[in-house]
This record gives sequence, C-alpha cells and structure tokens, in this order.
Amino acid sequence: MDLNALNPEVRAVLLLDKGISQTQSSFPEARAVFVLSGDLAIDCAGEVTHMRPGAFCYLPPFCTFAAKSKHVRAVVIRFLPIYGIEPTASEEQALFVEDMAGERETFLRMCDIYNSSASDAQARLSAMLKLLLLGALVTEGENALPVAMAANLDSYIRENMADEISNTELGAVFGYHPFYVSQMLKKKLGITLKQYVIAYRLRTACALLATTEKTTAEIAEQTGFTDASYFTKSFKASFGKTPKEYRNENKIDTL
Repeated sequence: MDLNALNPEVRAVLLLDKGISQTQSSFPEARAVFVLSGDLAIDCAGEVTHMRPGAFCYLPPFCTFAAKSKHVRAVVIRFLPIYGIEPTASEEQALFVEDMAGERETFLRMCDIYNSSASDAQARLSAMLKLLLLGALVTEGENALPVAMAANLDSYIRENMADEISNTELGAVFGYHPFYVSQMLKKKLGITLKQYVIAYRLRTACALLATTEKTTAEIAEQTGFTDASYFTKSFKASFGKTPKEYRNENKIDTL
C-alpha cells in the first residue's frame, strides 16, 4: 500500500459478534478488521494468520481469503481505498498487525459514529481510518519500525503538530540517537522524518477540510504550516488538487 494513496472512503462499519466459517471469498471493497475478543483465523494464499485481541488486518480489494472462528467479536470496516476510484483486481498484499490494542477505543468509537445520525459521519470515519492505516503501515511487516518508535511516533506528532518537530526532539523523546529516527524512516519507508511529518499533517488537514468550516489559513496553522501558500503547494503536490478543490469534492454539509 502506497503511503501517498491512503485516502479511504468508508462504506460501512460493522460490529461482528458471532462464530464464523467463511470459505474462500473476495470483495471489490477493501476490509479492515480489528479483533476485540476471541480468535479469528484468516487464510490468505494458503497462509493462516491467527488474530487475537488487539490484532488488526487490512484485506485489499479482490483479496481472496477464508475466515474461521468459534466466536469472535471484531470491528469490520468496508471501504474503497481511494476517493472516486473503483478498485480493480491487483496483486496488493494483505497486511496483518499483531498489536494495535492502543487503538481499541478508536475502533469502538467508529462503530458509534457509523450508527449515529450525524451528517458528517462518513467524512469523520474516513479521516479516522486514514490515520489508523497510516499507523498500521509503520508498525508491521517488511517495513516495520522499532516497536517503541512506532507506538509513539504518531501520537507525538498529533500532540505537537503545530510546533516544529526535529530529529533531535524525537531522538530525546524515544531515547534514540538524534538522527536514528530519520535514518530508520528513510531505510524502512523510503521517506525522511520531515516527509513523514508533512504527510501526517496533510492527512489531518484533509479531515479538517472535510468536517469543519475553518479557513485554509486556519487549517494550515493548526497542522503546523506557518506559511499558508506552502501548505497549499504541499497539499496539491500530494493530492493533485488544492485544499479548496478537495473541500468542494469531499465536504459533507451540516445543518
């Protein structure tokens, strides 16, 4: 999954609470699954992964899989990976993360939002899933970061987004050499710390554009861009459209 393509459109958020014995299936929509309790076995391409409480998986569109459990309680999110583009069959691989227990309340909150009557529910859910997927990508698999770093990196950026975030700061916070964080990001994800922080800020900006009435200048300042013109330039470079164009396409009107 491309970090720059994380732009999910949530279609449904379901709370699964039952036994399941599903033979090989595939769907045109992607699936995100978070296990609350029980044990869920997912068979992808003959490789079985046992998901226990706190585990998360991403199943791409048209991924062929089988699922089995005597009883599992899990949050299942159905979504399109990119706004405005219907998915097509691809060789994209499933992603399994053994421990995302720290996000348990987030997944439960997504169930509540989906079942609410809020007119901005879809925009909020899509923004939340976008950040969850971004976090999952940096914690597991071939591109995994050290656990201590991955567990705290996003939360630190979120809490300090409006401020300058440097290698030295993060090195001190996580107990690493000042340049180790940036080196690990470059090695594992192919991006620098600065690029990672900007990507996180831009995705937060997407959520604000879709769910608030704040001006572009206000959003730029809130997400750590001191220059509104630089914010607009960075946004267009990442998403192929200006913040105003993105808002016009994705804004859900509220009463």
